[in-house]
Amino acid sequence: MINYHGPIDRIYQYLFLVACFFLPLTVAANNIAIYLIVLIWIFSGDYSKKFQKIKNNNLAIASIVFFLAHVVALIWTENISWGLEIVRKMLPFLLVLPIFLTITRSDNIKFYIFAFLLAIGISELLSYLIWFGVIEPFGYAYVGSPTPIMSHVSYNPFLAFAIYIVSNELISGKKISQYKRVIYTFFILTMTFNMFITGGRAGQIMFFVAIILLAFQYFKTSQIKAIYTSIGLIALISITSYNFSPVFHERIQMASHEIVNYDANSDLDTSIGLRINFFLNSW
Repeated sequence: MINYHGPIDRIYQYLFLVACFFLPLTVAANNIAIYLIVLIWIFSGDYSKKFQKIKNNNLAIASIVFFLAHVVALIWTENISWGLEIVRKMLPFLLVLPIFLTITRSDNIKFYIFAFLLAIGISELLSYLIWFGVIEPFGYAYVGSPTPIMSHVSYNPFLAFAIYIVSNELISGKKISQYKRVIYTFFILTMTFNMFITGGRAGQIMFFVAIILLAFQYFKTSQIKAIYTSIGLIALISITSYNFSPVFHERIQMASHEIVNYDANSDLDTSIGLRINFFLNSW
């Protein structure tokens, strides 16, 4: 049973569960739940206690500072209208994340995670049904990228995060039943395979970073083992995916071509070309 203190906190907890569930499924429903939480927080009073919670939360402070950095950057922008649009897009770091960090409860984390993983499971099931030809592609899906509910650009990072959560649960040392171990392992394998039949490179990079992080978490007393294990797993998964996943193979080939030929095509309007330009400009 979900834990809460008082009627308002009860509303917060259930709305946050809804937000966690819809996060990898639909932006509209997720936004409705988020807006309701923010509005209730703003108009429910007890502001001194709320701001004290934010003040005592380092991540909430960092989120607000991150937002304010965009506001300060308006001073030297050459395009004020575009700058204001970016500030608008950054509003969640001012209004949403700090609020979420003060309403979430540690004793309800398992419920938040379950809601999120349930949604990922639904997305994954639909993805496989399209990939195996059981149902026709719909939504954002097409034959080369079976991600119907959201584009692969957004889907794969959520998938990588889900893989990390389940893997961490499996290797954390907690006493879990053999049945759960089998379910977790199966889920990790199906999500990993799903990661490489879709085309989200950002999610794939997150996946490899998650492997490194998990290796260091598992081999807490031996960094050498963590390094060798993570390198071995990344190499094995990369080689296997390159040889058996047409989508992954094609994207690696395209990325390699664009990097090698960047000097001759520095104005290349492609995802890799733009990323290289952004990196060089930032540097």
